[in-house]
Amino acid sequence: MTRGWSASGAGGIVYAVVVGSAATLDPSLIDECGQWTVSGGHTSGSVAFVAAPAIDGAATVGLTTSTRTVVEGGTETHSHADTFTAYLGDYVAFITVVSDPGSPNPPLGQDFAADLLVTTVSALRG
Repeated sequence: MTRGWSASGAGGIVYAVVVGSAATLDPSLIDECGQWTVSGGHTSGSVAFVAAPAIDGAATVGLTTSTRTVVEGGTETHSHADTFTAYLGDYVAFITVVSDPGSPNPPLGQDFAADLLVTTVSALRG
């Protein structure tokens, strides 16, 4: 089973996905890979672990990502995303909230993404 939902509005773009999977979280990766950078073409970014919401019976992890793209003439575009994932035994659920780099509105924050993960897991469990 895979189910997904997405929406966009003044605060950004939201993705919610639940997939049937027996994947597990390897806690050693959090210690070994607490922060890293990526780059390709005109874009570079950083990724770091952040505190994830506690959910009974689930391993959870949070990631925050910031990217910078330099386009012609040196103009920079900055984007930000927060992703929270819950490993639930037979399912994996994740929420990603991406800020709209050109929006004059305040972005949805990490709390929004974390709270939506808790709500999603609660709905999945019934």
